[in-house]
Formats: sequence, C-alpha cells, structure tokens
Amino acid sequence: MQSFLEEAIDEIKKEISTVLKTKIDEIHLIISEKDADWDIAFCSASVAGLLKENPVQIAQKIAKDINKLIFIEKIEQKNIYVNFFFHKMWLTRKIVEQQLIFKEDKTYLKKTILIEYPSVNPGKPLHIGHCRNAVLGASLSKIFEYSTSGVLKINYIDDLGLQAACVTWGTINVNKNELPKKEGYAVKADQWQGRLYAIVAKKMKENEEVDKAVREIMKKIEERTDQALIKKHNNLVKECLLAQYQTLWRIGILHDLIINESDLLDSKTYKETFEILKNNKNVVYEKEGKNKGCWVAKLGNLKEYKKMTNPDKILVRSDGTSTYIAKDISLHFHKFGILKDMMNYKKCIKQLNGEYIYCVDLVDGKQNNEFSSKKEKVINVIGSEQIYTQKAMYDILNLCGYKQEYDNSIHIAYEHVWFKEKGEDFKFSGRSGNWIGYSTDEVLDKAVAIALEGVKERQKDKTEKWQNSIAELLGTSAVKFTMIKTSWTKKIAFDWGKIMDMKGDTACYLQYTYARAKGILRKSPSYNCDNIKFGKAEYAILTKLAMFNIIVNKARCAYSPAIIANYSLEIAGMFNSFYATYPVLNAEEEIKNGRLFLTKAFCNTLKDALSLLLIDCAEEI
Repeated sequence: MQSFLEEAIDEIKKEISTVLKTKIDEIHLIISEKDADWDIAFCSASVAGLLKENPVQIAQKIAKDINKLIFIEKIEQKNIYVNFFFHKMWLTRKIVEQQLIFKEDKTYLKKTILIEYPSVNPGKPLHIGHCRNAVLGASLSKIFEYSTSGVLKINYIDDLGLQAACVTWGTINVNKNELPKKEGYAVKADQWQGRLYAIVAKKMKENEEVDKAVREIMKKIEERTDQALIKKHNNLVKECLLAQYQTLWRIGILHDLIINESDLLDSKTYKETFEILKNNKNVVYEKEGKNKGCWVAKLGNLKEYKKMTNPDKILVRSDGTSTYIAKDISLHFHKFGILKDMMNYKKCIKQLNGEYIYCVDLVDGKQNNEFSSKKEKVINVIGSEQIYTQKAMYDILNLCGYKQEYDNSIHIAYEHVWFKEKGEDFKFSGRSGNWIGYSTDEVLDKAVAIALEGVKERQKDKTEKWQNSIAELLGTSAVKFTMIKTSWTKKIAFDWGKIMDMKGDTACYLQYTYARAKGILRKSPSYNCDNIKFGKAEYAILTKLAMFNIIVNKARCAYSPAIIANYSLEIAGMFNSFYATYPVLNAEEEIKNGRLFLTKAFCNTLKDALSLLLIDCAEEI
C-alpha cells in the first residue's frame, strides 16, 4: 500500500507529464534535503535533451500551465527547477492519519523473491566478513517484505568442498594430542572445526601425501558410495552448522530453507541441469586443445569476452567432475524454478522465533510448493572476490536463452571488512586460521563487554540481569549497524574507538535517542490529537518522517540498507537538535500536544527503520 506522500508524488509526476506531453516514467522528482524550504522539486534539465528545449523555458512552462493540486500550497520556478510546497494543514492531517493507521499483516505474502545469505562453508565459524554478508542479506529480506514482496531466505551449504573434507580427514587421521582442545571459544563446534581445518591445511601444504589423501576423501564423499564415511561427514557438517546458527541467531538472522551442495547431486538436480546445458549450442564437448575431454560454455561468443585469453568456462572436467560454476548454475536453475523440483523437504532446525528452517530430505520429506514455485528475482549476497565468477554464471544463463532469469539475477558483491589494527590489506583465511580473535563470536563478545561498562556506569541501580540484557542489545546492535551503514560497494574500516560512540554515527546513538524520546512520552503519556499546533521546525521533521516509505522503496530499488541507516541518523539528528532548542513538556497546550505527537511519530518511525536493519530499541538505556 502506498503512503500518502507516494500518492502525492505520483500525482505531481502525472501533471508534469501532461504539461510536457511525456511518459510518466520519464519524470523524476527530487525529495527535499535537510534545511530545504521546498518539499518536492523537479529539475527540467532531466528532460531537456528528450524534449530538445531550453530547460529554463521548460521549468517556466510547468509552473505556468500545471493544474493546481489540492495538496499543493505554492509552486515556484527557480532557474531550471520547479519547487512544490505542501499545504501545511493537509500535511498535518495526513501525518496524523498515517501514524494512527492499522499496519497490514504481511506474514503470508507469496515468496516471489529469493535471497541467499550468508552461505558460510562448514568447517569454520563466521568471521566478521561473514557477519556483513548475513546482516546485508537479512536486512534486504526485511526491506522487500516491508514493500509487500514475500522473500524465501535460503542458506546454501557447500558440504562437498575442501574445507569440510579437511575436517572429516582430520578427525580420522590427526593424532589426538594434536587436535584442538575443546576449551574457550573452541567449545563451539564451528570454532573447534575451524582450528582443525587450519591444522590440516598446514599439513597439506607441507606434505603431498596428506594433500592427496584429503582430496581422495573429498572425491569419495562426492561420489556418494561410502555410506559410513558420508554419515560421519554429514554429522560433522551438521554440528558445525548448528554452531554457526548460534551466532546467526544472536544477530537476528533467520532462514526458511537450507540447501546442501550434496542435495543437488542426490536429487539429480545437477544431472538434469547438465542435460539441458548439453543440448544448447553454446555448450560444447571439446575434442582437442587444452580443454580436450571437457564440457565448456563458449563465453568467447560474447563481445565482452572476445579479447580474453581464456574466455570459455569449463563446466565438466575431463575426469567427469563438475566445476564450481556448473554447480552454481544448477543451484540457480533450482532457485528460479526452471526445473521440476526433484527435492523433498522437512522441518530441520527450530529457530529462536519458534519457526523452523526446512532442509532437504529425499526419503522422509515432502514436496513444498513455496520452495519450488518460480521466482521473480534471485539475489545472491556473495563477496566482491566472486564478481567475475558470478558474472560468468549469469552470462552463461543469458547465452543459453534464459534472458529473463539473467535480467533478474542480482549479485550483492559486498567489499571486505578490515580492522584498523590489522591494516586494509589484511584478509581473513580459514586455511591459515588468521581469523582466530576476529570471529563474529569474539567481536560480539568484545562489543557487549564494552557496552556493559557504560551501562553499569549510567544505570548503577538496575539489576545485573537488566544491565546484561541492555549491554547485549547495545553491543550486538553496534556491530550490526557498522556492517550496514556503509554502502556494500565500499570496504569497512572496523574501529573499536568509533563503533559504540553515543554521539557518533552509531546504533548506540540511535538507540539512546529513541530511549530519550520515550522518556519524554513517559512523563506525559496522553495528549489531544484534535488540539495540536505545529511550527516551522515541527513541520520540517514531520515531513521527513512522512517520507519513510519513500526511503524504504529507494533502499529496495538500490538493494541498499545503508540508505535506511543514513535516514535513521538524519531524523535522529533533526529530533535531537529540535529537542535541544524547543521545550516539549513546558510549552503551551496546543504546541505541547503537537510536540508530543511529533515525539511519538519520531519514535514510531525510528523503531520501524531500525527494525529493517535488524536492530531493536529499548525504552530505557
């Protein structure tokens, strides 16, 4: 459902397009920035080339000929801009209505969007880069759901990869006295396995026989013949996954479905995908040359690949094993519902909210139409180091005739997180074990410990249980907001000195501002909505609050939760500046009612905005 401002903007666009005799989708309006005296503007330069007219004259024509809309008090032309000013009484009434309106239930929306995150390989815990992945994916899911698009949230587990095989080999072959001790963080299965993986990886590097043995185990697991080995391997994968979810749930990450790489093999999904690809003229079996005996996608047929030395992508090697990109295409086919779903599903893991994550069970599971239905859009949250691989996979889809799926495949190629004490060039590696000390578990614990010191200092009279609860909220929120306030196209410099600053661009600042506003409302819990008065300062904030739906839609279209994060900081800054200048509880009755209404509207909007960023608010901090 559109907000009243979205409807108003559509009306303005319609009237401008009528005056200029253009299509409505060619008209783009500008929303007022902080301190602007106008509400909506149109820049005529945006259509000057299309109309082949002078932009100043276009602006003059609009201001002169546009029909007067009931909600517009004034229209002015300044150079190439046409500025629109809302009627203050109309705006007041609409804002009051918007705050009182019943919010529709979006729980049962058909899941037409699929988002994959964080897909951390088994055999290790989440490091802080995985945390960014998880928070981005979960926040995007909430943003799409707010915009009335149902989302299927999946976690893809590469259970046939080298990391998981290293752990399986290690539990069988590494001497007990060399195994990691199950103490400290290593009590968690993912942390313990991550340490074992680093030990095995070091042995592989130093000893060719170990390397060969580990890869032989990996091959046996993929061949699906040694059932005893597969059972042991699967148990280790499951233990690691459950431990990873202890971390994910702590930061509010939920899923609908887990798909393992082995599920693609066991269900014959990969085989079906490959049969389709083999029948396409752009996928060929090479009979000579360096790729002899391989099935290859001929990306060299595409213009942008023609100048590359090795433009084509191998899908199946000469030994019959499939490549990463081939398996990814198979998963993508499954995501879009291109193939008949050959998987059955059952409830697998109960989450903290009481809902279950489903997993594939080909024996005891059942078909699920929600999982197998065709998807309008598939969004993969995968690090920027995979840009080329993801692009190649999408291009193969396009090359093979899946244009619609190609157009609706989105890669959120987020940049990595670096710690100031480690330097920008430092990257985490499960193989080296350099993530120890920087896993998400450890970062969250440190943030909570820092928060607890501040909470105890400010709230000495509160119970220990209350103090710990607020510290957990502040610490985990600080980490999540740090992961999300910066555009995912940019690297994050993780600075302990800044992430929890009560006066900085942080979650703590936003949560403190919310609690401060709620404190005002506690002192005067009731007011008369029929007897309110607003001044210029109140209108400026209320207008910005009323733009919340527009901001969410902008974030959805740009796949950028950072837009909502920065909007949250903006409205918090506006409210704090207002409160520092204008009294609320000591104002005369009409003005007091208006300012209390403004305070409540601010609380509601900030809470809604932060909920889309996986951040909760407390009434008192």
